Amino acid sequence: MIHADDARAPQSAYADRLFAGLVASAGFFVLLALAGAALSAVLESLQTYLPSRTPSLADFATNSLGAAIGALLAAIAVVVFGRGLAARTI
Repeated sequence: MIHADDARAPQSAYADRLFAGLVASAGFFVLLALAGAALSAVLESLQTYLPSRTPSLADFATNSLGAAIGALLAAIAVVVFGRGLAARTI
């Protein structure tokens, strides 16, 4: 007879692995998010030299938020698909 707790065991193990991987890659996530924010700051500050462009704090904020979301999705992809994905050949 299958117990109700046994049916949840694979899902729980997967969720635990996902969470552990995200925690382990938190430093990398922060580094990517900060790199995206720094790149946005550089590009926004360079717009002061272009007469047709106007730097905006809102642009910086949305670009930084997009970089953080992208870094989070990358961290999730590494956990879900594994670290050996880049080493695989077609």
